[in-house]
Amino acid sequence: MRSTRRAQTRPDARRIGTRYTGLLLPAVMATVMSFVMSLAESIARLGFTAGLVGAWLTSFALGVVVAVPTAVLVAPLAQRLVGQLTGHDPRGDRDTRTP
Repeated sequence: MRSTRRAQTRPDARRIGTRYTGLLLPAVMATVMSFVMSLAESIARLGFTAGLVGAWLTSFALGVVVAVPTAVLVAPLAQRLVGQLTGHDPRGDRDTRTP
């Protein structure tokens, strides 16, 4: 019987550093959103036809190429806007409201 503890004792050599969180989070979100939205739009446009998968994957690839850089560039601006609207800095525990 295999133990699940083996995975826990391995060094984190394959992990990506936390300094890349600001790039990875919007990239992953944009990829997932492109995946779902391209499928929904392809189904709405073509229906469940034989060419759906090809059209969907083409649309998904184009969506990712556009969405990931856009999300990475817009994410810091969105964080600042959310901080101004709520009075809370989403990048940390600082309160942005002035007394």
